[in-house]
Amino acid sequence: MAITPDDAQQILGLEVDGKAVTEGFNNKFSFNDIYALSQKLFGLNHIERESVLEMKDGRLSKKFNLKKLRDTLWETKKRIRKECSGSLVEASYLQLLDPLDKMREYSWGTAVVAFLKNELTKCSRELTKQVNENTCLFQVWIYLHFPSLFKGNSYVIVGENIAINKPRAQRYSFKGGQDKEMPQQLMKLRNAIDKLTADDVIFDPYRDDRR
Repeated sequence: MAITPDDAQQILGLEVDGKAVTEGFNNKFSFNDIYALSQKLFGLNHIERESVLEMKDGRLSKKFNLKKLRDTLWETKKRIRKECSGSLVEASYLQLLDPLDKMREYSWGTAVVAFLKNELTKCSRELTKQVNENTCLFQVWIYLHFPSLFKGNSYVIVGENIAINKPRAQRYSFKGGQDKEMPQQLMKLRNAIDKLTADDVIFDPYRDDRR
């Protein structure tokens, strides 16, 4: 049992048919390329472009600060939602947005699953404290296949009225903060996993919806 592109489609509503995101991708993306595409896609002028690129050792890097980009687009273009983190993202990914009306032609579900699995390989390392990528996909995948693990958990709220044609991730919401007693919680989870039987596993949670 493993996370597949079909899970990404069912849980997140991402496309799985289409071309790979690496197709035609230019790994030697220059500053001129960044400037040209940021102007074409977002209408940013020279000052705005440099204001959203992260500084490193006193020089501009080729990474966007998403919070700065959000603030700039919100204030000047009103083209982006206000909710956004301050994470850094490679500016070369602008290529995947050009042209905007062709974005759905990529197999985003495959890309997300591949990146998530790459990140999960780091979990067994001794000093690993976090996993990047789309943890929402991972969490909901667990909820769907191992429902007994969160049964009775007051922090996980299941919305029963979400339409079946909506991404399954919309059915779940997390209420609560991070638990400070993490070691105890991990031991409880490990004990629950050890007690799982085949009857506790839903191998194909999408079967009824496929009919």
